Amino acid sequence: KDKSEISKDFFQNVFVLEDQNYTRKKAEENLETFVDKWSKIYPSIRDKLIKEHYDYYFAYLDYPAKIHRMIYTTNWVERLNKVIRKTEKVRNSFPNPDSALNLICAMLMEFEKDVYRYPVTSFLSVQDKLDDLLKDGL
Repeated sequence: KDKSEISKDFFQNVFVLEDQNYTRKKAEENLETFVDKWSKIYPSIRDKLIKEHYDYYFAYLDYPAKIHRMIYTTNWVERLNKVIRKTEKVRNSFPNPDSALNLICAMLMEFEKDVYRYPVTSFLSVQDKLDDLLKDGL
């Protein structure tokens, strides 16, 4: 009966996206508060949200705030894969691999412009930060 209220509380207070001032420490504190609050009514919540897994829960905070939402969901990747498969299936065959690649690249550029309003190029604005993370072994 409290599912919508729990969900709202979790996504407003614990799993905060695109806020560059939201730190792991704050996220862990908010999660502890959430667990304390809801485990009084639903004790199994404490068993589901294990302290040893907090690093996994908040891994998205290691990345720039601009791409938190992209990390959070794979919907945009799944939709993109579906469009690629559909494009390839309609053509049925290609004279060579380069022609298939050219068609898919052209389709992706058009798709990005029309549908996602530049989600992939959103990575470009944080590319230096991502490169630094890669060098640091993240």
